[in-house]
Amino acid sequence: MSNRPYPVAILAGGMASRLLPLTAVVPKSMLMFNDEPFIGHQLRLLHKQGISRVVICIGHMGGLIRNYVGTGKGYGIGVLYSEDGLQPLGTAGAVKKALRLLGEKFFVLYGDSYLTCNFADVQRHYEHEKCLGLMTVYHSKNSSGRDNVKCANGKVVEYGNRMWHVDYGLSIFDKQVFKLLLPNQGDMGVIYRQLALNAELTAYEIHERYHEIGSLKGIYDLRKELQK
Repeated sequence: MSNRPYPVAILAGGMASRLLPLTAVVPKSMLMFNDEPFIGHQLRLLHKQGISRVVICIGHMGGLIRNYVGTGKGYGIGVLYSEDGLQPLGTAGAVKKALRLLGEKFFVLYGDSYLTCNFADVQRHYEHEKCLGLMTVYHSKNSSGRDNVKCANGKVVEYGNRMWHVDYGLSIFDKQVFKLLLPNQGDMGVIYRQLALNAELTAYEIHERYHEIGSLKGIYDLRKELQK
């Protein structure tokens, strides 16, 4: 494996309208868990994984995230920011705009995901497979209705609805992947579908559950988990 972990792009620019009124005055990343915003828990977890560089892609009320996290010194991580600007760019558009800060290869982490999987193992698998992209996937025995990934022979072959796995929330990409995105706006589904079509999206199955704060149930479950 490479001597150093790849940098991480955190997608934290969404409107989080599904969580209203909780997100009426703060972005999702600033929702409180044990008297600390979620982004703090996320960065602390990344530090434990050995991550040293993070680019937070911000948009709606992103200034609140920037003001709280600052340079990331308090978490032992160097943090930079990439802003959508006046118009939302979508998740893939936000990553494309941040490429100059990320380097050749990097992780992409959803801003509402709290993941305890081993990032070093994920990176090692990506480098062994030599694909343009990697998606971590999870097979839930009790389907949540969010299953959106079909895998075969170690690759993601389809990305959509009512499939066998769910996107776990962590991916790796070579920066050239985002040259596929024209114009600069779009969501990650555009990237996933194109890579799957080209047999360039390897799958890495995670067996430990994921936590997310994109739903009220997810928020409730994570609050219980963090109290342990």
